[in-house]
Amino acid sequence: MRQALLGAVFHDGGYSAAEKFFNARVAMLVKPQHLEKKKIASVDQKGTLQEHLVASGLPSTKLGTALRYVALSSTQEHGSQSYTQAIDLFGHRLSVGRGSTKGAADQNASKRLLNSLQKSGKTTCVIIRLARAASDEETLTKAQTVRRSQRGVTCSAQETGDSTIPRFVDQPAL
Repeated sequence: MRQALLGAVFHDGGYSAAEKFFNARVAMLVKPQHLEKKKIASVDQKGTLQEHLVASGLPSTKLGTALRYVALSSTQEHGSQSYTQAIDLFGHRLSVGRGSTKGAADQNASKRLLNSLQKSGKTTCVIIRLARAASDEETLTKAQTVRRSQRGVTCSAQETGDSTIPRFVDQPAL
């Protein structure tokens, strides 16, 4: 009933009217913890990570090939399911996350990797290093172009060399 009424308000008056109606009439009927969960879940860490990688030099065409979300395990304990997912870039494991669904595990892994990359300020250097190790000339060229346009970002030979895993990436304890 509430959804139908809210849909009618949206249809008649648009998003702004529906939001005002919801906040004035419906929000008080919904348990606060449900609203809080929805608010937290609405942040798409996976999408944000992918946008960050593309802005840092990973061609968007590589999102489905060079960037992989890998299922590591699925366990059931005390009646609840737990998934462990990893993020690989050019075959190198960069992050691991857990969650009650595969999607939640992907989101947690994405959040961890995004935080590490942003903290280091060296995402482009990581992309250059991994693209060079994978002999991916398209990505290497684009990432080097992005790096040249970034002010204050310099990659040392160690950061762009042939080493297998970027030095700043820690495998977090789960």
